[in-house]
Amino acid sequence: MLNASAHSAEDANILTKRSIHAILKEQRIPGLQITVVKNGKIALSESYGMANVENSVAAFRTIRFPFNSASRAFAVSTQMPKSWA
Repeated sequence: MLNASAHSAEDANILTKRSIHAILKEQRIPGLQITVVKNGKIALSESYGMANVENSVAAFRTIRFPFNSASRAFAVSTQMPKSWA
């Protein structure tokens, strides 16, 4: 997906957004919210697709996604290799 070819934060954000769109399409994911924090600051914060497909509610920054038996809340924290920064 992402590689070390991003030379700036803007380049990295563009690559990230392209990857997200591809994953959403490939995995048939209706919507998501993502926030990337680098050095304690928000580097990227985006919402994609639908938060609620049944009611045609778009995902946006402050929306809360509904939970049901097929969905679970999770958070992922990882440290990106310095070569990607």
